[in-house]
Amino acid sequence: MPLTAMASSDGASENVQENLLLSGFHDGVCRIFDLRMNPGDQVVQRFENSSTGNKYVVNVHLVPKTDQKHVYVSHSSGEMFLWDLRKNGRGRYLLSDKPFQTHKVVNNNLKAVAFHNYAPVMACGSKDQYIRILNVPWGDSLNDIKFHEGFMGQRVGPIVSLAFHPFQVCGSTRFMK
Repeated sequence: MPLTAMASSDGASENVQENLLLSGFHDGVCRIFDLRMNPGDQVVQRFENSSTGNKYVVNVHLVPKTDQKHVYVSHSSGEMFLWDLRKNGRGRYLLSDKPFQTHKVVNNNLKAVAFHNYAPVMACGSKDQYIRILNVPWGDSLNDIKFHEGFMGQRVGPIVSLAFHPFQVCGSTRFMK
């Protein structure tokens, strides 16, 4: 199955000791790999949400530098799932059958998602020519940037990619003409 999204924890941050690799696939499944383990045992968790149908994973994100072990998984259906990733006393990951939170961030055609490294904000871009800025972790909409006709209107095409500056709270987008 083709890989559509990937994220990692580098193991160097203060409270994250794992060397985790998160991967999202075209069939909507997300897998978590522990890179310290033997190659045959590296998949430590596999999860999916049956409500997304055949929608592919757009983005996976591990919340960095916090005590919380949360994984965000965004699907092309416009849904974002927050999974709680914790370990039990024996070092095994505990992941429930259902996500901790579910957000409908856009109506459909989610194409790009970006998380800021330090500020509690994220941006979601749609093929339907708009960008939605949301707060993390609750998913409340802070602002929408939409296409407007006219001389002074914002020119936003179908979104291809989004990115935040690593330290400042500003972002950029790439869109099709």
